[in-house]
Amino acid sequence: MFKKRGKKAGILLTIFQLIIIAIISLFMLKSVLDLKNNRVLEKNFIARDLALITSSLYAAPGNVTYVYDQDLATDEYFITFEKNFIKIWDPKGRVVGYYYPGDKEFSVIYVKDLQIPKGKNLQFVKENKKIEIKND
Repeated sequence: MFKKRGKKAGILLTIFQLIIIAIISLFMLKSVLDLKNNRVLEKNFIARDLALITSSLYAAPGNVTYVYDQDLATDEYFITFEKNFIKIWDPKGRVVGYYYPGDKEFSVIYVKDLQIPKGKNLQFVKENKKIEIKND
């Protein structure tokens, strides 16, 4: 009598485990598809790349003009440069931000809501302890 009850409990436990595995698999698949559609990784890469460029301009001697080729972007983006922070978002409003180290000796002309259409470039100009960022 007890053996039948134990088998039923074992079967129910196995069914419960399979349901949990199916639910977790669906959540993982949904998150991968969301990452693909949101282009979060691409925006994160661009934010980190722009932060590295800005930090490199701090260290570069003399005056520098650098054109950032935007060919790697597949969509239109908006970029905001704030003090030690870069924020990138798309027209749908999905935001990615990245902090970077600043330099108190420099004055950066901070840009709010700079629109970068697909295929356009950014230009970084460093002149006399001043960095300006604009569309090319």
